[in-house]
Amino acid sequence: ARAEAIKAADLVLVASGTVTLEVAYWATPMIVMYNSNRWTYNLIGRWLIRTPWLSIPNIVAQRELVPEYMPYYTSTAPIAAQAIDWLSNPLARQRIRDDLRRTIEPLVKTGAAANAAAELHALLNEKSRR
Repeated sequence: ARAEAIKAADLVLVASGTVTLEVAYWATPMIVMYNSNRWTYNLIGRWLIRTPWLSIPNIVAQRELVPEYMPYYTSTAPIAAQAIDWLSNPLARQRIRDDLRRTIEPLVKTGAAANAAAELHALLNEKSRR
């Protein structure tokens, strides 16, 4: 049900994390958000984080494909403005979809279930011969 909703959406507002990779897999434009405490980030987070991007699609692409509102934001106005802009601009959304597909394609291996089943079958056959 979640995959169908992501595929059908024109835009997804998503919390930072592995779900961004799932949304990217379906090539759905997204706005990534995570609102943490400003003081905690300034005291600890900025010393630990060594990448200019925090969302997985942007890290993989090594550039900003999707906007990030992290580690904290003080207003939802820029998020709403970005959403309105994309929802009113099908060409912009298509560019993002294309960028996400190109970024995720090298990470996707087809036949993962069949490969796992074949490996398991080989292991079981090997153990039964012993």
